[in-house]
Amino acid sequence: LRALGPGERAPAFEQHTLEADLVRTAEHKGRDLVHDFWSVTCPPCLKALPELSQVAKRFADAPVTVLGIHMQGGPRWRGAVSAEVANMRLGFPVLMDEGGHVSEAYKIRVMPTTVLVDKRGRIRKVWRGATDISRFEAEIRRALAD
Repeated sequence: LRALGPGERAPAFEQHTLEADLVRTAEHKGRDLVHDFWSVTCPPCLKALPELSQVAKRFADAPVTVLGIHMQGGPRWRGAVSAEVANMRLGFPVLMDEGGHVSEAYKIRVMPTTVLVDKRGRIRKVWRGATDISRFEAEIRRALAD
């Protein structure tokens, strides 16, 4: 399957957070969205999460929503994910991709993968693997300016 790329419509989804809150991307219209697909079994993912948390804090007053999406859902993973999130004190919600539906809709094949969705619901940029955080922040600033 061909991966989704810039300019394509971002798949809408709803998924529960670790705290069982329901997140619906449709409720975030007019905001730029950052979806970070990761797993507790992925060392580069775990290394990137604290930096992404800093990004979420720096853009806390801007119309940007950061969502971590743990690619394995279900009770088997909940404890390990909760422990990592608590240990890192992440500054954004983490969703459990129950059944892998969100990861499949976005055609994620590499972890971590971070997707920036613009306020019009289009994919603006996709980063596969480790990301230079300064380039990531610059792209968010450009998206906010558009």
